[in-house]
Amino acid sequence: MYMPPKFSEPDAAVLRDFIDRHPFAVLLMQAAAGDTAVSHVPAIFPDGRTDVLHAHLAAANPQARTADGAMATAIFSGPHGYVSPTWYETGPAVPTWNYAAVHVVGTVRVLKAEADRRAVLRGLVQRFESAGPDAWDFDALPPEFRDSQMKAIVVLEIGVERMTGKFKLSQNRPAEDRAGVVRNLERSDRPDDRALAALMRGRPGIV
Repeated sequence: MYMPPKFSEPDAAVLRDFIDRHPFAVLLMQAAAGDTAVSHVPAIFPDGRTDVLHAHLAAANPQARTADGAMATAIFSGPHGYVSPTWYETGPAVPTWNYAAVHVVGTVRVLKAEADRRAVLRGLVQRFESAGPDAWDFDALPPEFRDSQMKAIVVLEIGVERMTGKFKLSQNRPAEDRAGVVRNLERSDRPDDRALAALMRGRPGIV
């Protein structure tokens, strides 16, 4: 990932928090014949761990067949949006796009033990399912149905070897220009623009 120093985020805790907030990843792996296999999957840090990500693929997905031992990159994207030069106090200037993204690089291990597979799936469900008595319960499924569904997936554990964060949030512009970007994003009717403004306000030194 192209990384001008102004946009780099080296703090691993910040990157892990970003992944927790934006857990839907683009998962890239090297496939046969030099091709790149791509899937879109939720990927999370399991409770109490920061050294691995858990995810799963459909067993019918060709990417699943070559996943074990593969080097993978998981790309997590946050809010993003167009920035007009009319929002700046200084000029001349050109349009740009502000965004935040985290890349995680690591080696994939396909989990084979049934207890491990079930633990990962429970963790994924618990991460996203609503709490309370009406919450969907993985263990309440009829055993035969649950087993048939589990045969249709491949459970992945990605060892975290490197994390890279890029937060391109107008750090290369003067303070008055950054303030103008935030004000205009906050006025937008696009939820992603307003989320981008909130991210900029929450970052030290932006506004």
